[in-house]
Amino acid sequence: MGGVLDDTVRQALGHVESQARACSPTHPRIPRRTRLCQQDDALLLITDGRFYTFLTRFSLAELVEDSAEK
Repeated sequence: MGGVLDDTVRQALGHVESQARACSPTHPRIPRRTRLCQQDDALLLITDGRFYTFLTRFSLAELVEDSAEK
């Protein structure tokens, strides 16, 4: 889920973290374990299934330029 926020980095990271915690990936269908790791401005949701581990990355990016605003 993407979006544009006019907040501070800390507020934006809090928003991304809440999105990551609420995330329910389609795979695995029956998760056995989930872990949420943070490094700098990114979060990694690790979901263990019966046979495989699935990764979902959430990250922040600063909009530097938008051609629609010119």
